[in-house]
Amino acid sequence: MTEHEHTLVADDGRELAATLYEPETWRASVVILGAWAVRRRYYRRFATWLAKRGFRVLTFDCRGIGDSLKGSVKDEVATTTDWARLDHGAALDWLAAQPGAHLVVGHSLGGHPGGARHL
Repeated sequence: MTEHEHTLVADDGRELAATLYEPETWRASVVILGAWAVRRRYYRRFATWLAKRGFRVLTFDCRGIGDSLKGSVKDEVATTTDWARLDHGAALDWLAAQPGAHLVVGHSLGGHPGGARHL
């Protein structure tokens, strides 16, 4: 299993820090849509566990969170709608572009219907 940094680009051009966990051979791609303001590293153990069982897993930091923060947090103007529509949307677009089966794991905000792609 390898773990490497990745970058997602949201529809508005914002770059989001991501990590891709890849087993040598995989049976499905998984996106973890995280909880409200939770950094992607929180999901590292779970993503590693999934990858060791043959799943290719993407985790990411929403804008203004973790490694996706640009500048000072006090200057960040992102809303939860931005996270759901733009950031979760970028992750779901990545997933849709992958071959094979697709799975989504949602936690808290990330568990709301469809990553709120159509808010």
